Amino acid sequence: MSLDAVTEAHLARLPPGTVIAWFGDFVAAQRPQRLVQAVHVLSGWHVPGALVLMAGPALDPALARAVDRYTGELGLVGSWVAPGAAPALAAAFRRRADVIVVGPVPDRSPVELAVALEVALERARR
Repeated sequence: MSLDAVTEAHLARLPPGTVIAWFGDFVAAQRPQRLVQAVHVLSGWHVPGALVLMAGPALDPALARAVDRYTGELGLVGSWVAPGAAPALAAAFRRRADVIVVGPVPDRSPVELAVALEVALERARR
């Protein structure tokens, strides 16, 4: 599968920097908003400009829209929430990611999750 020209252009304009990708169902039990909070903490703390790319089935479309709006409210410039993403887009997110989170986000504070993400980034860079 290949991406359309508009999507390719959008991917090409992603700012350089650290990318956390999440793949899971957009439902409350998966806690995608908690990951957005953690990336916000991470980007304001030790990894300026970190952003999040999110893809998965929009089982709760209202939640997916809320998570998308929340990334903007928190100023995570360049982040992309793609509920119902085509397989080619999800594959592009995987290629661009420095760290990949799959499934439910642990029920921890955003600060604890940001620390875990930073550790994962350090390990990925070795």
